[in-house]
Amino acid sequence: MYITLPLLKPVIITTLTLGCIFTIKVFDLVWIITKGGPGDTSHLFSSLSYSLAFDRFQFGESAAVLIIMLLIVIGLVIALSMIRVED
Repeated sequence: MYITLPLLKPVIITTLTLGCIFTIKVFDLVWIITKGGPGDTSHLFSSLSYSLAFDRFQFGESAAVLIIMLLIVIGLVIALSMIRVED
């Protein structure tokens, strides 16, 4: 336990980082299954941005949603890389 987990820490952090990034950018499943769901309840950032841009023609709000998504991803990557550097 005390040998295995510290040696696996870089792999775990890398997997968490990539998993968070891939989870945030999921678009196709949500759009195909629900298209935002009943009353826009199942929108993710990516599907909300698509809906704003191409269904409602609100390109500025769509760009703002994508910038917020980018800032969240950058924050997660920085937080997870800070954990990795502590070794």
